[in-house]
Amino acid sequence: TGIAGVAYNCRFFPIKTATNPGRSIIYGYESILYAAERGLKVLNCSWGSVKPFSEIDQSIINYAVAKDVAIVAAGGNYEEYRTEMWYPAGYFGVLGVGEVAPNDVLSISSSVGVHTKIMAPGQENIAPNHNNSYEALSSGTSFASPVVAGALGIVRAKYPELDPIQSIEFIRQCVDDISELNTEWRDIIPGRLNLLK
Repeated sequence: TGIAGVAYNCRFFPIKTATNPGRSIIYGYESILYAAERGLKVLNCSWGSVKPFSEIDQSIINYAVAKDVAIVAAGGNYEEYRTEMWYPAGYFGVLGVGEVAPNDVLSISSSVGVHTKIMAPGQENIAPNHNNSYEALSSGTSFASPVVAGALGIVRAKYPELDPIQSIEFIRQCVDDISELNTEWRDIIPGRLNLLK
């Protein structure tokens, strides 16, 4: 009680992608296929890795998008590989998300590059905990990605005539320019999501 998600009136459907909590994602792309078969409209992938491009993985994304699934993915959390391509965020048809701190400065570990197409708050987001209270989350693009997925849920509910790619492009226009606050990354950092827009 006492808290609402970004898309407060949308339902969500968790999909288990690991064998045990805290383990590696082993059913990531299978979960994308599952979402497509279940008819989900928005899929959040708070996972990924730096790896070579895969035609098979891209074909899975293409299939899901053709089945009307808009896919959002974490952009990556490696400071030393900040601009390295991170997948699935880097695949065509996926909205890759980077993370900013509450002051709109790029989080110290967030990736930023061609695969990061929008920024969102992730550091210190408030969430319920297991002690019947609330706490600030740590940080990572996995916390920023669901914020964008929630916004995408709002867009898909309000504008059902938009297909997944159109919905993603709509969200990418609903941003504030934060480049002046991130001078080191001024030329490549995308805008930060603005829900009011």
